[in-house]
Amino acid sequence: MTPRSKRDTRHYRYVSTYDVGYWARSFMQELKRTCNDHVRKRCWGIRFGLNF
Repeated sequence: MTPRSKRDTRHYRYVSTYDVGYWARSFMQELKRTCNDHVRKRCWGIRFGLNF
């Protein structure tokens, strides 16, 4: 078995272990986390005319 086919087999097992509900929840959690991080780290204009 080649390293690539071993890796592919491992990835397939990981992906096929979970159902579509898991992947949807996982995606939504990550999306919410990313949005919260973006809002928290967003640059606010500081009136220097830099159009932030």
